[in-house]
Amino acid sequence: YPHLLDDPRWTALWGEDSTGNVYPPANLTHAVQQIFKGIYGKTDARFDEGVHLAVADGGFKIGKDAETGEHLENYQELFSSRIVLAEILMSFMVLRPDGHLVCKLFDSFSDMTASVIYACCHCFREVYLVKPRRSRIVNSERYLVAKFFKGRHGPQFDLLMQSMSTLHRRWHDGSIPDDSSPLSAVPLSVLTGSTAFVKSLRSANDYLANKQGLALNLVMNRVQEMRERGEGQRGRGGR
Repeated sequence: YPHLLDDPRWTALWGEDSTGNVYPPANLTHAVQQIFKGIYGKTDARFDEGVHLAVADGGFKIGKDAETGEHLENYQELFSSRIVLAEILMSFMVLRPDGHLVCKLFDSFSDMTASVIYACCHCFREVYLVKPRRSRIVNSERYLVAKFFKGRHGPQFDLLMQSMSTLHRRWHDGSIPDDSSPLSAVPLSVLTGSTAFVKSLRSANDYLANKQGLALNLVMNRVQEMRERGEGQRGRGGR
């Protein structure tokens, strides 16, 4: 978006190493400091200061396995877990009390994704999984919408920040291989111990998965009809 870079109302932050990569912890810290400096003229902020809205739409193309040619879209949730963790972590670092977060997800079935949603449930008063009408119903895209941030203080917030920051740092320093995904950002016993959370997330996942499955069946049925009528062959062989 070069037009944004030319707009004086827009400021791009590239991090300490000038890459724009949210994986290095130093880049997150640098970006947070620059945000606060731009707002308050200082590189830190009181717990009651921060931004009103954080949006996170990071992602990357998932191709085929170079050796087997296997399509890897089914693993997109796991491949994206690292960038989602970084986005949620940075949002927690910059939001003001009663601020809001919108973060794109790809499926929400893994323990890793569930754990960052769980963290949001404890740090915001309202949390939703939303499938926008303009989002293709046949894909797994959905949005985590968290409203009314409780603030950057308190023992529970500190514990969640410590857990997510440690995981983010270990992923960067090589303790966790780049081609793998940790099981969870919080202890599984804590995650599964919340009956209300597990029930709510399962209900949301069932609803979204059923809608996606119905849409995919309609698409495949249409493809089968076209094949049976020979429509899929049109345009081949010069016809």
